[in-house]
Amino acid sequence: MTDFPTPSASRPLHLFFAAGEASGDHYAAELFQRINTLSPGSVAQGLGGTESRAAGIETVVDLNTVSVMGLVEVLRHYGQLKQALNTLIDAMVTFQPDILIAIDFQEFNQRLARAARARGIKV
Repeated sequence: MTDFPTPSASRPLHLFFAAGEASGDHYAAELFQRINTLSPGSVAQGLGGTESRAAGIETVVDLNTVSVMGLVEVLRHYGQLKQALNTLIDAMVTFQPDILIAIDFQEFNQRLARAARARGIKV
């Protein structure tokens, strides 16, 4: 298990969430609120929905644009999914998070996690 990063005096904790399903959106929002209680001033962005936004996570990609199920739906929306993945990778590189927190959405998040690790971002 990776050690969770700690904020420095000069920079608040930067978190990048990837929650592509409604349940993951709920968990991301709850986790960010708890982290912000322990480390006030933490900032977050990534893939999420209504609950993430309400918790203060800047949504780079809305989960409704990528939330598909089944092989046929994935194939039908492949271009949109690939574009969302690339958008998230670009945002992650620019944001330089201390850690990527991937919740649910296994296949998509595995690709995002590989990209994060390749860029030295903890997952």
